[in-house]
Amino acid sequence: LLQEVPEYAWLIAQGEYDRALEVILSRNPLPAVTGYVCTHLCQTRCTRSDYDQPVAIRALKRFAVEHGMVQVPRVEPGAHKVAVVGGGPSGLAAAFFLALSGIQTTIFEAGERAGGMLTLAPSFRLPAHVVKADVDRIAGLGVQIELNHPVLGPPEELLQQGFDAVYLACGFPLDARLEVEGIEGDGVYGALDFLSRVAQGNAPLLGSQVAVVGGGNTAMDAARTAARLSCRPATVLY
Repeated sequence: LLQEVPEYAWLIAQGEYDRALEVILSRNPLPAVTGYVCTHLCQTRCTRSDYDQPVAIRALKRFAVEHGMVQVPRVEPGAHKVAVVGGGPSGLAAAFFLALSGIQTTIFEAGERAGGMLTLAPSFRLPAHVVKADVDRIAGLGVQIELNHPVLGPPEELLQQGFDAVYLACGFPLDARLEVEGIEGDGVYGALDFLSRVAQGNAPLLGSQVAVVGGGNTAMDAARTAARLSCRPATVLY
C-alpha cells in the first residue's frame, strides 16, 4: 500500500492535522488500525537513518487519526452492486474503494463483529474502539454490513441474487494444529481460539504456568495475553 508519507508528515509538522488525515485516507481505508499495528518495516529503509533515526511513520499516522477530523464524502451509488464475502481488512478495504466509486456494496461477515482477525488482537495492542472507528467510517459511506451471515454456497449464487460481482475476502482464520499425542487434551488451545475467547470475555482458566508453542505474531499475542491472565510469565517454545 503506497502512502504519501512525505506529504502527511509535512502537514502534521505544519499543524494541518485534518489535511494530513485526508491525505492518509486517500490511500489507506484503515488509518486507525494501521496507526496501531502496522509493522512499519518501511522505516528500515528510511534515509533519515543516515543522519539520526527513521521517521516514525506509524506513530505519525496514529497522531493524524487522533487529532484530525475528516468527513469522507459519500458518493451517490449507481446501479452496480458488489458482494464482499468477509469483513476483515481486505473486505473492508475493498468496500471502501467500491463505495467511493459509486458502487452499491454489501459485506457478508460470518462473525458478530466486522474486522476479521483484527477483532482477535488483544486490547492492549489494538483497542476495540480503534477497529470500530475505521469500520464505522466505511459503513458511513453507505456500505451495508451483514453480520452473522456466513456465505456457505458457491459465489455464483450471489450473482443470481442480483450482484454484478463478488469479491472473496474470507481469509484463512484457522489454527495450524500440531499432530502430536494429547493435542485434544484439557488445557490445550489453539492460539486463535484462545484469543477469540479472551476477546469475547470468556477467557479460559490457565493456571499458573503457560507454554506457547510458536514464535510468530500470533504466538506473541497469545503469550502476552496469557501472562496478563495468569499473572506469571509465559514460556515460549520456538
